[in-house]
Amino acid sequence: DFKIAGTRFGVTAIQLDTKIPVPVQVLFEALDKANIARNKVLDVMTKALPQPRQNANVPELERTNVAQSHTTVLRRLPPEAVLEIESLTHTHIRIYNEHIEIFGYNEGRARAKDLLRRFGGTLKEGQTYLVQVVDIKDYGVFVQVAEPHTAADIYGQENGDE
Repeated sequence: DFKIAGTRFGVTAIQLDTKIPVPVQVLFEALDKANIARNKVLDVMTKALPQPRQNANVPELERTNVAQSHTTVLRRLPPEAVLEIESLTHTHIRIYNEHIEIFGYNEGRARAKDLLRRFGGTLKEGQTYLVQVVDIKDYGVFVQVAEPHTAADIYGQENGDE
């Protein structure tokens, strides 16, 4: 069993399952024939779809540069909070020192970015805020702050486990 994959520019993967040794010359001949066959397949594919669809709804990786102070706040979130955002938005999120990466479909990426932005909101320690409890989890409480475009999370250990 011999499989080969690639582009017009070269081979990207080869799989060979054999029970007996194969001479190197036979492999070279197979690679030459596979190159011709691969290009024929690519010709058929190009004829059917000459270029990528412009409006294709496919997941993409988005990298967003953010202030390091904001990523510091995001990195302190419990893993469960990030997993919850990923679950709600059907995305994968990675938080780095100076940027975040979100992989997913357009709407999900936008929602995840909004939720992450809200976690780094402008709340000040010692201030009193009017909030609405949005969700209660084992690791804390999610609240929506009445002020526009801000949100915060209060962890169980900080709110007396109530």
